[in-house]
Order: sequence, then C-alpha cells, then structure tokens
Amino acid sequence: MRGFTNYIQYMTEDVQTTGHLTHLSDLVLSGNHESAFAHVDATTKRFNNSVTKGHDLSLKADGGMSVIVGRDRAGDHFVSYKSGKERHYRHDSIAKTGKQHMIDTLSPLLSGASKMKSLKPGTAFQADVLHTPEHSDSTHTPNTISYKTSHPGKLSIAVHGQFAVAGDSITRTSNVPDLSQLKGEGVHTPNLHVHKKMNLSLSDDRHHDINQHMRDARRSMGSEGTAEFAQSLPQNKKFSAMMQAYSNHSARTDGKVSVDGLRTFMKGHVEKRKVSDGLKAKELDSHTSLINDNENHFTNMLSAHNSLTSVTNEVTNALRNNASNFSLTPKANKHYSEHEGLVSSLEGHTPVKFVRRGEQGFSRANKASGEERFGSTP
Repeated sequence: MRGFTNYIQYMTEDVQTTGHLTHLSDLVLSGNHESAFAHVDATTKRFNNSVTKGHDLSLKADGGMSVIVGRDRAGDHFVSYKSGKERHYRHDSIAKTGKQHMIDTLSPLLSGASKMKSLKPGTAFQADVLHTPEHSDSTHTPNTISYKTSHPGKLSIAVHGQFAVAGDSITRTSNVPDLSQLKGEGVHTPNLHVHKKMNLSLSDDRHHDINQHMRDARRSMGSEGTAEFAQSLPQNKKFSAMMQAYSNHSARTDGKVSVDGLRTFMKGHVEKRKVSDGLKAKELDSHTSLINDNENHFTNMLSAHNSLTSVTNEVTNALRNNASNFSLTPKANKHYSEHEGLVSSLEGHTPVKFVRRGEQGFSRANKASGEERFGSTP
C-alpha cells in the first residue's frame, strides 16, 4: 500500500470529478446563470443531433463504490478508493484494511486491472462499480437504480474520468475516458458517452417548453442588480452553505424553492448548527437581514432556479424516451424506474448534472433507498 501526498488534482475548472456534480439550477445561487444557459443550449442542440464545440454529454450511472484503477509510470497496476488516499498494489494490502466492503470490491478490481493489457503507464481512471464477477442475477442494483445485467460473471464498472499519474499525485485530464485502455478478460465497461453517431430526439413540444422556461429564467436573472447580487453571495460562506442545503432539501422534497421556503428552512438549519446559542442568534439575525434587505433579488434568483429545474425535468423526460440508445439499461424497482440523468461538460464552464428533482426525482428515491438499507437519515 502506498499513500498519495496530494491526492486527486484537477487541471481546469471544466474538468472535474463527478462525485459531487452541481445541479444545473444551482448555478444561479452563485451568479453562474450564464453557464447554466450555455449548458442548456449545448445539451438541447445535442438532442437535435447538433454538436457544440467543447461540449461532452454522458449518462450519469448510479453506481456503487467509487474507485480509481490505474497504472503508475513504472508500469505497476493499482486500485484505490475514490478519495485516492491509499493506493493498493497487492491483495494483501487490501485485506489489511480490515474493511469487508473494500475487500469485496477492490480485490476483484485489482484482479481485473492486471488483465487490462492496454492500460498505459501513467494513466488512471475514476469509476463506479456496477457489479463484481460474483454477480450472476439478471439484474443488479449497485445503489438505488436497478440495471439489466448484460455481462454476468464479469467485473462491470461505469467509468467517468481519466487521469495522468505522476508520482504520488494524479491529475484529471479528460471527462471522456478512453475505454479501450480498460479492455481485459472478465472486464465490462459500458460506454456512457453520448457519441456523435447516437441518434437522440427532442420533440417539438418539449423543445417549446424548454425555450419558455429559459425565457423565464433569463428574465428573472436579467432584472436590475440581481445577477451582480447573486455573484456576490459566495463571499458569505455561511449563507451560501445554507442556500445550498436548502436547494438539496428541495431536490428530495417538492423540488421547488421560494423566499418563504428559504426563511423557514433557514431557521431549522441554523438551529442544528453546533455552536453556542448566542452565535446561532447572531447568525440567524444576519441571514434574516440579508434576505429582508434583498428580497427582490432572492425572488428573482429562486424563480430562475425553479425555471431551470423545469428545464432539467424536461431533459430527463427526453432521456427517458431515448434510453434505448445506451448499453446500460435501467430496470424498474420500487424506488426508481429510469436513468439517473446526464452529465454536461462544456469547455470553460463548471460541469453540471441534469438529474430530476422533486417528488418524482432521484434524490428523493435515493434517500428512501438509503434509509431502507442503512436506517433513518437526517
């Protein structure tokens, strides 16, 4: 076992991990609405079989453990948990962790890595494990979504990033991984990329609705002073963290945000903070004043957020209608019945995810699934 000193590094803003991707609509919370608009434009064009330069679109798979598989510059194969904190080159190193879930996942991955003859030295890939070779059922459920098992008896991984390995660090180089390097006996890597030959479709009615939601979002963020105010909010770290928590909460409840809803959520959020009562009161007063003094801007921002959520849901509806284009096939279970969503990467912009929000959304289903497997969560 060897440790990383710098862990995972990223080359540019537009090449990032998919571990905690930003919801499209959340870009407005930091005044990044123009990036949101650019992602929508490129993604809808892709559904009409037009490719925007610098744009990549891929399926967001709902995998299990997030892992790294690679080969260092000396040519030795290694695997790691998603944090990249420790590289494992040998099975006994994995066993020494004493964690059964690590042993059950990383050991088969290391065996699979040794058979990837085309994996270039100094290259690594980040992936989510779909199932290990021991799996033989007709379906598999790595997390919340169930999928049809197309390659039973093989290690199946959903790959979503490529890295360069240099010493103890690995640096992300691409959002479109070269899957040919991962070919090997007993290894299956479904292609998640929306490639040029894939024939997607977007109905005229859906395109019309998306355009209407976009006009609404542009009008909201175009109100005098709103964009500038939104861009200033990240400087208030505590308030921004509360706003993000509110958005996350809405994603797994009704999917809508409002100033009144923000005020209500804010009180509970501050109350849960592990600080003194005096600091809680001070923080609550500060948040309340910020909202009261800028209510018009918050109304505009949250209206744009709702409009972009509607766009997201329209895009995921279109994905559902185009699901047969992908080799990874979802199978309905009691929690969810469709793909999780899409990942949009656009040169010069923060990558985003188009994932359904609200009562029929993935976050709500994922929370229910997690509570069933692991017990109640906050």
